[in-house]
Amino acid sequence: MKSSRTKACDISPPVRAIIDQRDPWCVLCGAQGCEIAHYIPRSRGGLEMERNLVKLCMSDTQLAEKRVSRETGMEAARLHRELDKGEMAALTAGMGILKNLPLNINRKDGATVPQILAMAQKVPGLRLVVIDYLGLIQSADKKNKSLYEKTSEISRKLKRMARRLKVPVLCRALICVWLTSTGYDS
Repeated sequence: MKSSRTKACDISPPVRAIIDQRDPWCVLCGAQGCEIAHYIPRSRGGLEMERNLVKLCMSDTQLAEKRVSRETGMEAARLHRELDKGEMAALTAGMGILKNLPLNINRKDGATVPQILAMAQKVPGLRLVVIDYLGLIQSADKKNKSLYEKTSEISRKLKRMARRLKVPVLCRALICVWLTSTGYDS
């Protein structure tokens, strides 16, 4: 899986200084020594500029290791070393539990709310819809709208979708007042 994280060496020193001053820690948990990530991923046209960059503490791999570690009871660092038979059994059992969870993942890039609804309606026994990031949902119409207008439209449609499916819809969004206050709203 490609990550939208940026290495420190990919960012110019003046931009890095602005990010370090603005976000001295992870915007999610407050940890220090974080990686740089994009609000709008590079794959979706996100720019390499301070208004589109934020600090996060864990890479995609670290997040996955944390989940496996939690399920198996082993420290994440232990997963990188040779495992004994007991540890391998615990890892296999933990992965089996994760594999058998009633979880459907759809990685369709740039889906609209009607497309998400159609995908959700195909899942038998659906009890919850989780959308990883609101910023990746596409607006149904192609008109030039501000970020506020797009977000409002998508939010309304997600609420209608929850009512129609009769299940909760949890949607992760990163709200940055600084982005909108600087006029960077497209």
